[in-house]
Amino acid sequence: MDTSELQFNIIFTPYTVEYLSPFIHSLLKWSDCRYRIVSNGCGPEEQSQLEDLCTRDARLDYLVLSEDEMLQHGVALNWLLERTDSPWFCFMDSDILATGPYMETIAKYMKNYDVFSSGYPLWHAPEDITLPKHFRRLHGIHFDTSDGKRLGGTYFAVYDKTVLTGAMEKLDVDFQIYRWEQVSPRHQRTLREIGLDKLEYDTGMLLMSLMYAYGTKFAAEDIKEICHLGGFSSRAEDEAAFYYRGQADRIAVKLFNGALAAPLLYLADCWYAYNRPSPGVTPEESKSLPLNERRLIEARIRKRRNTARYFKAQMQSLLADTPAPPVPPLGYAPAEQRIAEAAVAVAELYKGEPQ
Repeated sequence: MDTSELQFNIIFTPYTVEYLSPFIHSLLKWSDCRYRIVSNGCGPEEQSQLEDLCTRDARLDYLVLSEDEMLQHGVALNWLLERTDSPWFCFMDSDILATGPYMETIAKYMKNYDVFSSGYPLWHAPEDITLPKHFRRLHGIHFDTSDGKRLGGTYFAVYDKTVLTGAMEKLDVDFQIYRWEQVSPRHQRTLREIGLDKLEYDTGMLLMSLMYAYGTKFAAEDIKEICHLGGFSSRAEDEAAFYYRGQADRIAVKLFNGALAAPLLYLADCWYAYNRPSPGVTPEESKSLPLNERRLIEARIRKRRNTARYFKAQMQSLLADTPAPPVPPLGYAPAEQRIAEAAVAVAELYKGEPQ
């Protein structure tokens, strides 16, 4: 596989360009492929910044997806696929930077597989990545299932375009979000047979589930040189301050200077999961979910928001040349270590980027 033939689509959404556009320089440094920089609902100033960025390197192309509104991610991917002439359809989240070469890993997998994905978010714990059989919501972070199915994610992906478009035509399914009642009876039967009948399917997850059922070969690896902040774009308008859901979080973070953050945040996640509806579904549907699933959703929301807010605060400090904020307590030490290491990479990238 000649990785220079790959072109990754990177979609920028409003209020993110100033913070995330420097990440493109790290991707160019550590790869030989091309990148299509896509504006999805960005205002005139941000569009101008992206267009100017793309004039600086021959491997960058610029495309405006929407000027009037930010389109749903699955809709954007469908639109970009229609405008891709390459044998490969590739995309990655805009809050991904590279800290070393990563093309060799992609080339290795695409010799024998139809789909490769990577980009585990910095804040993840193992329980976030693997979907237990009895859980009812299939999210983008669920790279695997507890019974051994590997589906991969939609943060960083390379598809054999012929396999992908053939499956989409055969299945009449695309990258959009689906709920169970929107799935055809034929596909419902297939999903039940493979144990993937779920209440809802996040961006691309119904498509990947059905492709898996019909024999598509998926591969995934958390490439250590790919650093995915995880959720920055969706929280771009948040303030750059720690996110507290309430008093339980404050006690967990501040008691004994956070020395008991891990067990106390776990208990706080349980408390919030039990006492308020899970977001994205009706209150009745939320009650039908296993409590542990609701707890994990609460934990992911908390970790994702605080990671995004931390990096926003860090980038603001870099732009203003003020002291950097401390790494937020997430209740999972390996994730906090990954965030600390990524913060060093971000700082180095900002310092090396001409203003």
